[in-house]
Amino acid sequence: MRQILCTRSIDPALLDAAAKAGAEIRMSEFIRVEGVISPDAERRIEALAAVAGAPVVFTSSHAVKAVAGCLEALRRQPRWQLYCISEVTARVAARSFAHSSVSAAGSSP
Repeated sequence: MRQILCTRSIDPALLDAAAKAGAEIRMSEFIRVEGVISPDAERRIEALAAVAGAPVVFTSSHAVKAVAGCLEALRRQPRWQLYCISEVTARVAARSFAHSSVSAAGSSP
């Protein structure tokens, strides 16, 4: 049996499909990303949340999650125009900011 090391979590259906094809996938998280928002950044996010239609650019889904978590703690739901680096980031942003709209997103590879 072939063995594959995957450095992030993957769908259990993929694990099953790989096993049926004679491959064992072992998952081991090598990198953990934790969003850390400084007090200054929190103030800036809160101020920006009050600006309806503000253009906000996200370069990763991790950034979306960090900002969304900050706004959740502040109990704010901004109405932004979102621009995202990829389609994946745009999907995460659309789910995270229900009152905002994704104006544009780069194509995912």
